[in-house]
Amino acid sequence: MFYKPRAAKRVCASVDIGSHSIKVLESLIEHNAQTITKYAVKELSSEKDLPEKLKNAIDDAKLDSKTVRIALSGPNVIVRFITMPRMKPEELMGALEYEADRHIPYAVDEVSLDARAIGPTKENPDMMRVLFAAAKKDIVHERVKLLSDLGLTVSLIDVDAFCVVNAFIANEGDQAAAGVCAFLNVGYKYTTMIIVKGGTPYFTRDIQLGGREIKDSASEAPLEKLMEEIRLSLGYYENQYGNPLEKIYISGGLARLESLVAGIEKTIGIKPVMWSPIAAFNVDAALDRAKLEDMSSSLAVACGLLARKDI
Repeated sequence: MFYKPRAAKRVCASVDIGSHSIKVLESLIEHNAQTITKYAVKELSSEKDLPEKLKNAIDDAKLDSKTVRIALSGPNVIVRFITMPRMKPEELMGALEYEADRHIPYAVDEVSLDARAIGPTKENPDMMRVLFAAAKKDIVHERVKLLSDLGLTVSLIDVDAFCVVNAFIANEGDQAAAGVCAFLNVGYKYTTMIIVKGGTPYFTRDIQLGGREIKDSASEAPLEKLMEEIRLSLGYYENQYGNPLEKIYISGGLARLESLVAGIEKTIGIKPVMWSPIAAFNVDAALDRAKLEDMSSSLAVACGLLARKDI
């Protein structure tokens, strides 16, 4: 088999289907730099609108790429961190098929699985920590078909939480994620939370409460409920691993809510830091960078999909 080097220039496209909007990005990759060349955003009023709005977004973006990357979140995907005996990478998936049914509420043949070893455990060097994700096959096939019907091929399926971290590290660098950091991506219906230590994920959760309830409510009850869920998640992490949280980074379409930022600081005692998911990208001169910057906080997942370098 002959080695085929990657083209000096190539395009990469991502589609982030959220609960309230669809975000489409395309970038030109050249000499390890990425330039956002096309984008489109369409709001969703209901799940029934998805096929039409997705088509509108793809048409508006006028993508050059015929392959796209997508991500899943919420009840569509289950992420677990488990301990398994150390083994070769090529043995992991086979072993996981026997292990997974202990950790997910579905039969193994009903889900698509992926996994990655993230290092030996401190307690026993013969054991390793494994991160695995499971998504119902019918959900995966549904998303793939939606894009296939538009003439597009899905080349990668990721998880929202990991996309957020990938986007952050691509923009801010590994050092910014040193220590124990929490990332909150506040969407319309869901808040994705992931805790990393030294850039390695240790905990992730999709909280079924987003900025919509906080923004539209006449009371503080939704905000208090979200703060309680965040506090419980942090407590679980600290009980498991004993390392206190040092930094909180916040993104998402509704991350700029003043009540949310103030609530996090009051509850956790750490002021959350806003960051721009497109900061590390160049922006084509034909696009309005100021407009992209204004919506940048909502583009963390789409940017994280573009930032994947391992394929």
